[in-house]
Amino acid sequence: MSNYTQRKVNLYELPIQKETILFKPEQTIIRYGKHGTLDIGSLCYLDRDKNTQRIHAEGRLVNLQSLNNKRVQYIRKLIQIISDDVAYSGASLVSLKGEGIRFMSFVTWADSNGYSEMFENTDKAREAFSSFVFYLKDKLSRNELKSTSAVKIQRTALIFLEKFHNIDNLSNGIPLINTSGSDYTLPPSEDSQNKTLLLCEALFEGISDFILNTKSFPYKLNVPKHIGWNNNYFYLFPIMEWAVTPKNYKDKQACYWNQDEGKLNSKEEIKHFYQSNKLATRAIRQASKLLQEANTNMYSIHRLRLAMLAHHAFAIIFLATTGMNKESILNLLWDDNYETSSERQGFRTIKHRAGNKTCYFELSIGMMPKFKKFLELRKYLLKNNYCEYLFFSLGKNFLQEPRQLNGDSFSNIFKTLHNLDPTIDKITPREWRAAKSDWLVRNTDVSTAALMLQNSEQVLMKHYTAGSETDHLSELSKFFGEISNFVLEQSEKSKGESSSVGICLDYGKPNSLNNSPVKVNCKSPEGCLFCDKYRIHADEKDTRKLVSCRYCLQKTAQLSNNKEDFDAVFGKIFQRIDELLKEIEEIKPGLTTKIIKEVEEMGELDHYWARKLELLFDLGLIS
Repeated sequence: MSNYTQRKVNLYELPIQKETILFKPEQTIIRYGKHGTLDIGSLCYLDRDKNTQRIHAEGRLVNLQSLNNKRVQYIRKLIQIISDDVAYSGASLVSLKGEGIRFMSFVTWADSNGYSEMFENTDKAREAFSSFVFYLKDKLSRNELKSTSAVKIQRTALIFLEKFHNIDNLSNGIPLINTSGSDYTLPPSEDSQNKTLLLCEALFEGISDFILNTKSFPYKLNVPKHIGWNNNYFYLFPIMEWAVTPKNYKDKQACYWNQDEGKLNSKEEIKHFYQSNKLATRAIRQASKLLQEANTNMYSIHRLRLAMLAHHAFAIIFLATTGMNKESILNLLWDDNYETSSERQGFRTIKHRAGNKTCYFELSIGMMPKFKKFLELRKYLLKNNYCEYLFFSLGKNFLQEPRQLNGDSFSNIFKTLHNLDPTIDKITPREWRAAKSDWLVRNTDVSTAALMLQNSEQVLMKHYTAGSETDHLSELSKFFGEISNFVLEQSEKSKGESSSVGICLDYGKPNSLNNSPVKVNCKSPEGCLFCDKYRIHADEKDTRKLVSCRYCLQKTAQLSNNKEDFDAVFGKIFQRIDELLKEIEEIKPGLTTKIIKEVEEMGELDHYWARKLELLFDLGLIS
């Protein structure tokens, strides 16, 4: 007689609402919209029926005696990870469902091969993953599995284990299956980086001003233009549901808080919400009392919550600009007795003693004012307490002793960012590091980049130089003869991918035009213009890229010794751009004139080139 039996199950639609409490993870089935369900709760049982096909809304047959209480808590966390991916990753439900299926298969393999404790710590997870890779290689050697499938299964297991254990180096030292000969981490797109950093900057600067200058609620918080608030700000009130968007704020705010005017409503303005004047009066009195308390108590929970948010926002900025890995930032020690030195142009080295050793890191000159402001915010949060870590946590209610920041914080900040901007993408610490290394390789050289990121050149080239989603394709390649061959009608669809100056038909395989005056490679946008794999659409988007590129290059003229030197370097590049713009103008009359005016007179540059220009200003290279 079989030991397997049915169990009670509960069906939850993804993403699971944050107020939902999973009392029984072992009973949980999750649904990916119309793409089906996963019996994730069955993983709480170490003995599961692997042969009987599960019915859509029913649970898998299990041995009820094999319920593992530790595993129940692990699966609770795993469900949250899956739910967050659905809510914030931007990936399609069907692809996320596939990832869930592959990870459940990995867990089944692990439970059947003596690795059921892989959720307990990173050492056991690494041991399980290493053995699993060996198992996949064995299946490959016997032609029981395709290499592309093996890589996909391997990748899914690695990603889930790294998310679960809050690390990004689980595979270090493990010879992975690789079909392409590389193990790149692809940097996030320029647009994703822009949105995240602009919002983090707004939160850090605005909330720091509110806290450090003891401003009062309601407080006007400036936010980036792309979010869509009228006049680019909204008001902070002393309420828990403060993170609102232009679309949902009327649902989020209590009737007595007036987001449009930034004030507490009067009794007359809210009385129609209540059954009597007495109830309306009581509501206003309570709100007024709350407002007074938050404005007289400099350590009210509402101020502490916002201050910790600013702390986390700065941690994201710090992560993005330093290129440190997550573990280094979490373990970064600090002492307020520090000194700065200028060891490299445009940067400052921060040195201090902590843990009986000298610690240091490097920040750009532009980051120094923010860093000093962060230290003031840090003092506020710590009061008179001491914390050996630069970044820290005060617990759920901000009342506990300061302790080392948890790796989940980098994921949790994106939940808040997503509440303010539903279009924002989650960026992992590993992806920020890839973006930093990509910038360094493109703007310095591999040796310098490796030194600054504290990696070997081999590790850097293997893991972190894929190029960003935009730049990766902005390193273009080869014209087929006449300029007209490279300019496409707006209606013509190219099979290439977007770049900073147009489109690349085949990234990584540059091929120079005859008599090219510029060395063609996949590391410089201007080289793309003389590559036979380069194309550009006669539309606003690509024309703006080209005009913005020319504008930024023109701005660097002052860096040359004289006009002759500048023309020798850039003359042919400008000539090529002008030829392309002339061809675009013939296809679509008036377009180039319009874009040139918008870029050169109104400053409406393409996002990529706008950031390049801003960087040159920040470094003081142009004025």
